[in-house]
Parts: sequence; structure tokens; C-alpha cells
Amino acid sequence: MNSFRMKALSLAVLGLAGFGMAGSAFAVCPAADQTKNTLHSPGGGGAWTSQFIANDASLSIVNPGLNGTGCALQVSVGGISNSRAFVEDDSPTNESRYRARFYLSIPNIPTWGGVTNQTGVVLAVQDATAPAQFSSNQMVIRLVGGATPTVRFFFGDLNSASGSRVLVVPAPASATNTYRIEFDMQLGTAATSGLACTAMPAAGNGCVRVWVNDAGTDSSDAAPTQSATTNFGSGGTLWGGPDKVFMGLQTTSLAFRTAHAGATIQLDEFDSRRQTFIGK
Repeated sequence: MNSFRMKALSLAVLGLAGFGMAGSAFAVCPAADQTKNTLHSPGGGGAWTSQFIANDASLSIVNPGLNGTGCALQVSVGGISNSRAFVEDDSPTNESRYRARFYLSIPNIPTWGGVTNQTGVVLAVQDATAPAQFSSNQMVIRLVGGATPTVRFFFGDLNSASGSRVLVVPAPASATNTYRIEFDMQLGTAATSGLACTAMPAAGNGCVRVWVNDAGTDSSDAAPTQSATTNFGSGGTLWGGPDKVFMGLQTTSLAFRTAHAGATIQLDEFDSRRQTFIGK
């Protein structure tokens, strides 16, 4: 880990380093432990700190991966209310600025676009500390169905009575239902929340910038899909900065589980940094 990068979790790089096959469609992927209903370490074939698979859920590593990689994480949930399957990264340490990018593919959820009450969390960023009345989740990324499916970024905001704010991004057109999702989040205060902050302001000013693109396209740091100022507060009794990251399927709605129990989604190329834009 250096001063800029916290974690790069391409399963292909993990499993095939030194073999010259990281992008091969014939890659031999690492195996994920199949222990159920308990937090198991390490996770995701060894790339993550730990993982959890509910009794009726699944988690595996499959070939090929996304973005030209050899392997990807594949998860599904079942029908019980707390069904979930995720991997956990403990490398962040109360980061004052946190950037992350991952690829998401949902080709096995064909009716996702038509039903608004089909929702599921695919990534959550948790802090070690948070305001007593609010969640310790500083950022939650949720997929929400509808006539146009959306990716919704929920993040902390002391200026809101609920303690959170949301950026709603319509899912872009994609021939394969595969997306690149990235966000840039800086702790700090804001007198007014919800204003655009397309360029990250000086340290100490709360801001969230997000990118959602078709996996086949690229974007630049100067042009986030959406952005918003926010009041994360300051001091150790408020949101203290990312401490853990959970990626997979979590907190799914009953409508989602009813329609898509056993349907798989894939995630790949998670990368977290303190400063630089990640992109493709």
C-alpha cells in the first residue's frame, strides 16, 4: 500500500500474477471458500479480508472477468429476508478522502428495468465512528429498478434531518448490462448541501462525486456524472472516514428476492485510492 492506493482487487491479478495470463479467457481462477453463515477470512479467493455467504446465497469466482480480466466475483441471494453474499475489505484507515471504482454486470436480471420495488445494495462504505443518531455507513450504493433503472448513491449529511443525501443516476445504455461505477468522497463540512462540486474543493469541505458509465466507455476526472456538497462534519464523534468496505449483494428488497432468487450478478476490478482518478 502506498500513499495513493489502498487496495487493487482484480481477481485475475491475484490468481495469475507471474503467469502472464491476467487477461486470458482461459485463466484458472482462485476458488472461494464455501463456508456458509459465518464471516470467513480471507475472502474472495484470498483477495479480500473476509467474506460472508448466507445459507441460501452463493459466492464464487468465475471466468471470464469484466474489463478484459480473467476472473470475476459472482454472487446471488435466496429468498430469506437476511440473505446476502459479500466480501469485506479492511484496508482503509479513517480516510479523509476515499476514491473507489468497480465493475458491475447484471445480465441475469432481465426484468430489473421494469419494477421500482426491486432494490439491492451492491457496495457499502462503513466508518469506525458516526453521529450517534445516524448510520455508520458513510456511503451505500443501491440498484433500484424502474422504467429506467438507477444507481443510487446514499451518503452521510448532517444538514439533512435523515442524516443522509442521495444522488440518483439513471443506468446508461449498455449492450451487456455491464457498468463501471466510481466515486470520490471527501470528509468535511458544508454550509449548504446539494450544490454541484464537479471539481473537488479544498480539504475540509465535504463533497461527493460519482461516475456511472457503460463498461465500454471511459471518462475523465473533470466530468463526474453527478456531484453534491455535503456535511460529513469534523472531529472524531462524527463520520470518521472509511474503515471497511463491503461488496456483493446486501439488503435486498422482498420484491428483488422473489423475482431473482438465485440470479447471479458479477463484480470485478475493485480499486480504492486516496487521491487519483481511476477510470478504466
